[in-house]
Amino acid sequence: MATSIQVQNLNKTFGSKQVLFNMELDVPKGAMVALIGASGSGKSTLLRHLAGLVSADRQSGSTIHALGKTVQANGHLSRDVRRVRSEIGYIFQ
Repeated sequence: MATSIQVQNLNKTFGSKQVLFNMELDVPKGAMVALIGASGSGKSTLLRHLAGLVSADRQSGSTIHALGKTVQANGHLSRDVRRVRSEIGYIFQ
């Protein structure tokens, strides 16, 4: 089955605190998903990565794909990330 969101090996560190560690996520097309977790567990950080608003740790080898397009790879945002963002709805909390 095709995926609408695919995250591989996502790592994010703020200073000395690692908030995402080797995260993997596959969301099939048409699926409804809820992110549930304690405050500070990385939910908003994950969403910001999916929308291409922040990049992962560079040495992590991570990739993020949304709607069949690359959002980022190896800690670098895709060259056409603005086009990808135009197809993703994101409401700040």
